[in-house]
Amino acid sequence: MRFSCQLILLLIGVLFSLSPLVTAQDFWRVIPVETPLDHHALPFMRAIGIPAAATYKGQKRKAIVIISGRTKATGGPGQPVIEVHIDGIQNLISEKDLELFEGPDVSDAQSGIRAFSISVTRGKLVYEAAGSVDLYMGDYPESIVGEDGNNVLGTGVFPKGPRRAAWRQLFHQMSSGFEKGQISIGGKELSPNLEIDFSGNGIEPLLQELIRVVGL
Repeated sequence: MRFSCQLILLLIGVLFSLSPLVTAQDFWRVIPVETPLDHHALPFMRAIGIPAAATYKGQKRKAIVIISGRTKATGGPGQPVIEVHIDGIQNLISEKDLELFEGPDVSDAQSGIRAFSISVTRGKLVYEAAGSVDLYMGDYPESIVGEDGNNVLGTGVFPKGPRRAAWRQLFHQMSSGFEKGQISIGGKELSPNLEIDFSGNGIEPLLQELIRVVGL
């Protein structure tokens, strides 16, 4: 009986010690932004993010989904971008496939593999948008992306038109809250696609403020 009580107390202690970590993983938060090489703060940038889970060919990796943008007051484009950092992405996707995400010259294969789609669910409602991503060095400190490199897969800023309108609607719907979101990267060239799952917990005030300063 005494052993059982001690075991129960030990388990309770472990749960309490882990609870801040679990809670922190469940909510969106403000992300610091800095130059990747000399670590200087970038006051004209704003970013929020949430830990996420990336899956590819049955393998799972920790990830973080980030929404960032340049403030309207400093001449920003008026549209946030979505970026995904995946721990150990170079060990998850082959070097040959990763190279297709890099560089300004886009072949048919590169165009296909860079396909990006996102959906968020609120109750029975689903909101979606699609575009493309590039692999580049992000503007985030090691405390956010870890020691494994600062590479992110990020969406571009779309010119005025139906696609930009769809992204505008998506961001505004996200700022009203949602239960879950999913990102799919790879199109028909990457089979299966790289899937990233994330939560909408606590996003409303943070994304509303980001939209306000970015000027969406």
